[in-house]
Formats: sequence, C-alpha cells, structure tokens
Amino acid sequence: MKILNVNPYICSLSGGGTADRTFQMCRYQAQEGHEVSLLSTNMGIEAGVPSGLEDVQVHIMPCINKRFLIPKFNWYKLRQLVKNSDVVHLMGHWNFLNVIIAHLAQQQGVPYVVCPAGALPIFGRSKILKRIYNFLYGKKIIQNASLCIAITQLETEHFEAYGVPSESVKIIPNGVDVQKIPNKSCNARGEIGLPRKPFILFLGRLNKIKGPDLLLEAYKLTKNLQHDLVFVGPDEGMLHELQE
Repeated sequence: MKILNVNPYICSLSGGGTADRTFQMCRYQAQEGHEVSLLSTNMGIEAGVPSGLEDVQVHIMPCINKRFLIPKFNWYKLRQLVKNSDVVHLMGHWNFLNVIIAHLAQQQGVPYVVCPAGALPIFGRSKILKRIYNFLYGKKIIQNASLCIAITQLETEHFEAYGVPSESVKIIPNGVDVQKIPNKSCNARGEIGLPRKPFILFLGRLNKIKGPDLLLEAYKLTKNLQHDLVFVGPDEGMLHELQE
C-alpha cells in the first residue's frame, strides 16, 4: 500500500508528540513493507531530517510563515504526490497543509484519514482565528474524512462538536518504541536532587493545554499525602506560575 503521512512538523523537539507519532508511524509502516511517503516542512530541522527515515520518501517544503505554518509549495507536485497514494494520513488540525492536502485528496478521489491528536477543542490563543478556520475549512476536513482517529477514549468526544459521533471514531493509542529505552539503571533522584520519599511525576510541556496547573491544584487539595510533586519538561509559559 502507498501511504502518504502529512504533518507540518517532523522534529519532536519542535513538534512535540504529534511529530514523534508521525515519525514512528512512518518507520513502522515502512518496516511492514508499505511504500511510505512523508510530507512536512522544514520547521525545526535546520540540521536535516532526523535519522531513522531512510526507508521513507521524505518531501520537505520551506515554511514561509512560521506563525500559521504556511509552506511554499508546488501545486502540481503536491497533486501528483496525493494522486500516487492509496491513502493519505493527516496529523493535527490547525494547519494550512491539511487544508491543501485534504482538498487535493478529495479532488483526486484518494481517501484520507485524520488524527487531530487532541487538537480539536478551541483552546489557548487565537480563538477567533480558530473559529474562522473551522468555519471555512476545519469542520469540512473532519467531516469528509474516510476515518477519524483518536489517541484516547476521551478524545472521541471532541469529534461530536464537528458532527462525527464518537462511535464512528477509531482509537489508536500512542505506542512505545522499546528500542529507545536504555537498558541501564539511572539515579534520577540524585541528578534532580529529590529526597528519598515517594513523588508524583508530571512529564511533559509546561503548557496550559497539558494541565499542569490542574494537577497542582489537585495536589494542594489532597490531605495527608506523603508525596512530593515533581514537574519535568520544557517551559512554554507556565514555569513562573507553577513556581509561584
């Protein structure tokens, strides 16, 4: 099967979990014998495409607007890329690349699936722009997909606001690449400077969409809990608030 995976990000350092999910999906689809292509932008890959995609046909476009992830593209080449695919897989939701490829897929009669990866709720900044995007393109992309994919059971409810019943959504959880797990012990407590007592670990971006503030509030309300609370992750605007 010829599979085209689409994500504006392919570097997990800049694109987070969705980029890593796309990266791993491309690798394992290729290992299963499929003919896999990846369409992305150059966001976060100044040093080149991450290693591990040697068996994947990678198509990188320069990003001319980093704020809205608008790529510089050749319409004819993209149309041929979609036309030569058996199925297209769109990752994420709030990006111009999905608009282009979803349109071309429908135009060419190529089925596409979409995995927003938790991005469907209108949250955070640019709420007005997101509502306009949904009105013009976003809802149509979700509604016209051959299949909608959720990462968790909770996420299936997000599709209902877009006119897709939760029972019509396929759940495909994130996997774990066991080859990346180091086969050695480590002294995390010593490196971080934690006392010898149990602790609750938050591991992820310090961003409101990840809910570290909710965990902190719940922790404060818990009585007689003999655990520390540890946050580990890159700061995306919440470090000072959490420290306060």
